[in-house]
Amino acid sequence: MTDFVVFGFQAVSGAAGLGEVRHPRLPRRAEWEFNLKLYAALGGAPSLSRTGREPDSLSDTHWHLLFEHALGVTLRPGHSVECYRNGAEIFPPMLRAIESAQRSIEFLFFVYWGGDVARQFCDALVARAEAGVRVRVLLDGVGSAPMPRSIRRKLEDSPVELRVFHPIPHWKFWGTASRTHRKILVTDGELGFTGGVGIAEEWTGRADRPDRFRDTQFALTGPAVAELRAAFHANWAAAGGRLPDPLDVPLDTAAGDRDLSGRDRVADGERVSDVRCGVLAATSAEECSEIALMFQLLVMGAQSTLDIVTPYFVPGPALCDDLCAAARRGVQVRVMVSGRQTDHRLPRWAGHRYYQQLLDAGVEILEYDGTLQHAKAIVVDRRAVCIGSPNMNQRSMCLDDEIAVLALDRDLADLLLKDFDGDCERCRVIDPEQWPHRGFVHRLRERWASIFEAQL
Repeated sequence: MTDFVVFGFQAVSGAAGLGEVRHPRLPRRAEWEFNLKLYAALGGAPSLSRTGREPDSLSDTHWHLLFEHALGVTLRPGHSVECYRNGAEIFPPMLRAIESAQRSIEFLFFVYWGGDVARQFCDALVARAEAGVRVRVLLDGVGSAPMPRSIRRKLEDSPVELRVFHPIPHWKFWGTASRTHRKILVTDGELGFTGGVGIAEEWTGRADRPDRFRDTQFALTGPAVAELRAAFHANWAAAGGRLPDPLDVPLDTAAGDRDLSGRDRVADGERVSDVRCGVLAATSAEECSEIALMFQLLVMGAQSTLDIVTPYFVPGPALCDDLCAAARRGVQVRVMVSGRQTDHRLPRWAGHRYYQQLLDAGVEILEYDGTLQHAKAIVVDRRAVCIGSPNMNQRSMCLDDEIAVLALDRDLADLLLKDFDGDCERCRVIDPEQWPHRGFVHRLRERWASIFEAQL
């Protein structure tokens, strides 16, 4: 409840006025066609047909060029990625990674609330700091607001270096709009974790009850770990921190066959090796951030299938048009969002405003009703993958600092699609025939929520 009130307050007090709903100004079809011609000239993209239609498929080389030219992200080989589902799988390897760290720990999570798991992480971080490990913890001023005082005091009284990103001011209430929504844990500069999880009791368990959230977290080794670490340093500096002197830099960051989690593999297919990855560390922007461009690129690049999982879905008119255009050109588009168990009603109502347009275009919308669906992932054509912290909403596309891992790997894509199909069993498919008949109160909520859309 506290979190909802804080964000409701942000919606009223953010940079945009109540009557002003800003949306990312994204380039349209003409620029997309120009970019395809440019990449074709570079030798990596299929040529446009004389009808101006998109190519039948995008090669790996084409995706590499798109990521580099549009986002500045270079995909590099040599990564291992391991997937964890829900707190019962997520938290043990993260705690083991902290407990086994020998030189350094960087820890940044938007949500740090209370409960046993919050105390376990606090105890583990303090223990390693007392053992001589350089431990730096960065909390977001809004996301960590519900943290119990006892945990905060223990961190402050220990050798842990603690900083708060954009603390909630006592009177400058408009300063609460921009947050760091990133989730990053890096140990010894070699092992990194990112995804959607928060450090709170709500994320424990197996998502088998309404008060235990569904989420996915990823462990990585390889060159991308350095990029996760650099993203941490950027937020650390914004919070007034300085680089450690000396900065611990591992000499060998190749993924190899090392065990990512400090445990045996739980099943075949849980870990994917030799993945090409790159990291997009996006910062807040006046109109739209790199996350908005990334979403547009992934949607426009889809040729056969596009599968999206996001807890909060407020795409805005431009991205909604892109999703509709993808469906109309024959792409099977599926969007899974959190349903009746959402922890934030305003974003859900604001997102409902776009359902009719999407349904009319042939987009399949699934609402996950078992509990809060908090996982974030996009899979394009069973090949291109996006994981990390961004939601497909206005906050992630404009206001918040985010971290996204982009990858080209069919095995990783299949792993995520297997999770998607499994989660479909707890979803309610929005019926295109019934949706137009929703009631007056429902429509009134949509209109009311749209007033705050730029902050959702």
